[in-house]
Amino acid sequence: MPLANTHLKVCAQRLSFWGVMNRYGKPLSVSTVQRMLTCKAYIGIIERNGESYEGGFPPIVSIATFEKVQQVLKNKAKPRYKRQRHNFPFVGMFTCGECGSAITAQYAKGNGGRYVYYRCTKKKGPCSQSYLRENLLIEQVRKIVSKVAICDDWQMKMLNQIDIWQKDIDQSSQSFAQTIHDELSGVKKRLDTLVDSFLDGTIDRSTYLAKKDELVRRKVDLEQKKDSLKQKGNNWIEPLKQWVRDAHNAEKLAVSNDFDEIKTFVGKIGTNHHLTNKNASLTFGAGWRIAAEKPENSTWLQILNKARTEFENDV
Repeated sequence: MPLANTHLKVCAQRLSFWGVMNRYGKPLSVSTVQRMLTCKAYIGIIERNGESYEGGFPPIVSIATFEKVQQVLKNKAKPRYKRQRHNFPFVGMFTCGECGSAITAQYAKGNGGRYVYYRCTKKKGPCSQSYLRENLLIEQVRKIVSKVAICDDWQMKMLNQIDIWQKDIDQSSQSFAQTIHDELSGVKKRLDTLVDSFLDGTIDRSTYLAKKDELVRRKVDLEQKKDSLKQKGNNWIEPLKQWVRDAHNAEKLAVSNDFDEIKTFVGKIGTNHHLTNKNASLTFGAGWRIAAEKPENSTWLQILNKARTEFENDV
């Protein structure tokens, strides 16, 4: 199979994992993926009989992005000869919990078969850690992923609740913004009146300066509150939604064989990925710790409220 077709097949498999399949529920064919990636309709251009026409609809992909994709396809189509590399998906992810060296992998024969083992490189000195078979490591990594997973029902309820929060916050923000706007207008009018009174000789200079300082301070305070409202607002809403979607996707990843995707996800949810005494571990990040350590009798709303607090504090 040509190299380009190999990469297109990988794209089809990834699309299938995300739920994009043909009408028979099977992965898209290589030719279909090829047509999708070279279709000019996505950049607002229609081709008929080899001639290009401007489409009467907005593009959904920039021309720059489209041209980069075409260049990648062109480069992948060129025959390249590369040294065969071993597929050890979790290399580079873990470090040894005893000596801190990197974890590597290798093939080994035993029990009538050929197996993949992960082990400490021992490059930082003597280490007592032994080998761990890949299938056992995969089982442990899947358990880590399943700890933060949420079911379909929880995802639906959580996203609905976040939408309710967003509407409430939008209404409250609009009301608060209007209050600030009205008070700012009042302060500006009072400043104008104060200047007019000073120029007319109605008030003396010391009274004018004291009152002006008070009004300018209030104006600056209101302007800062206005800017803070714009900057902060509900910036935690979208990250929280994405957290819910990722936690729901973890349910599928926990039984998946897409080890590259699993590796990316596990790297995202925590730090300090260690292998110690044949046990894989990590330190869950904010939000993910809440999902991983949820009590069995906890409700979706309890977990979501805790996650909301984490994300609000991070803004």
